Amino acid sequence: VNFFLGFLGVVAVIMVIYGGVTYVTAAGKDDAIGNAKKIITYSLVGIVIILISFALVNTILGAGSAA
Repeated sequence: VNFFLGFLGVVAVIMVIYGGVTYVTAAGKDDAIGNAKKIITYSLVGIVIILISFALVNTILGAGSAA
């Protein structure tokens, strides 16, 4: 599970970088800028969800192994 969450974290960071490159190369086009902002926003939300699930999984696994 930790490997899978780490992999998803890497994918989310790559998507943030892709969104940033798209934003920089948008050249003032409103639709491209809006698309880049969506990519960045959704990627950051994904990173937050991944971090919360990582903490939750490790807490549950830690509590299960201590019992």
